[in-house]
Amino acid sequence: MLPPPAGPHRPPDPLSPFLLQLEHFRSQVIKATYGRAKPFPDKPVTDQQLIEKITQVTEDNINFQQKKWTVQKETQLSNSRQEETTGDVEKLRTSLDSCQACMMSCCGSDLKKEVNLLQHLQVSPPVSGLQKAVLDILRHALSWLEETEQLLRDLGIPPSSTNKAMDKNKGVIFDSGASTSPAGCFQSIQKPPAR
Repeated sequence: MLPPPAGPHRPPDPLSPFLLQLEHFRSQVIKATYGRAKPFPDKPVTDQQLIEKITQVTEDNINFQQKKWTVQKETQLSNSRQEETTGDVEKLRTSLDSCQACMMSCCGSDLKKEVNLLQHLQVSPPVSGLQKAVLDILRHALSWLEETEQLLRDLGIPPSSTNKAMDKNKGVIFDSGASTSPAGCFQSIQKPPAR
């Protein structure tokens, strides 16, 4: 007896492997987006819900990167300002040291040059505020020194012949009142008294 004729042979669907890969990829995207917990236990995630979640995650990541960038820029700016202030303090300290040394051993014209250099010293706030206060003190000291030298000239005494005496007197003045000297003022501001 002959076997029954075989039915029509169906060729394999070429899209089946692709659809399986696509479904696997979709499930991996859902896991990566929602985590291990199922977002909707009772029903599957729709394509629209998945697109909305991916959009939200992308936007959150962009916002996070922007905030991170802003914090980094602010930190860099703060460090730059701190370095600038430190450099300004050192420049001002050097200039004040020169001014004080000049008051202890030089004439009024030399001190006037140092005051002029200090006046044109480029510093930024808050150091510029201290620079202005010190300049006021130095201008008073310069005025006193110039008046003293002029008085000596009026008496017929060359200021150069009294340098030693003037240096001694100036030393007594600035040593006995350190807070009135530029460096003393600067140090008192930089190092407040211990409580």
